[in-house]
Amino acid sequence: MKTPKLTPRETEILDLVKVGKRDREIGLELGITTQTVRNHVSQVLHRFRARTRTEVVIRSICRGSLRLAKPPPPEPRRYRRNRKDNQKYWARYYQQHRDEVLAKNRAWNDAHSERMREYRAKYRAKKQEQVVSAGN
Repeated sequence: MKTPKLTPRETEILDLVKVGKRDREIGLELGITTQTVRNHVSQVLHRFRARTRTEVVIRSICRGSLRLAKPPPPEPRRYRRNRKDNQKYWARYYQQHRDEVLAKNRAWNDAHSERMREYRAKYRAKKQEQVVSAGN
């Protein structure tokens, strides 16, 4: 079956119908009345010999007059197939982020060292108090 010729306005409306917009939304977007949108939609239905909007969209896709949007590219996989791939992944990650990782490690080590110094100082003071109080 041949692809029916559509006017530019009918093509615009068919694109918006494909997205799932209602007559009122289409009218607001294109700056025309709801009744005009209904007229265009019924004309498109008649040209495609379809009963519903869904049928029109399916037929127009099958005939090549309407294209679906490209799907987004798949996200990269986080988990590797096996242990060797996982080791390669983390080695590459470490090489790329080495400076950040080292800075974070340094910061953590510095904070940990400071906490340990404070803890030891408190511990020594407590021991000193115990020795002084035991001597009295």
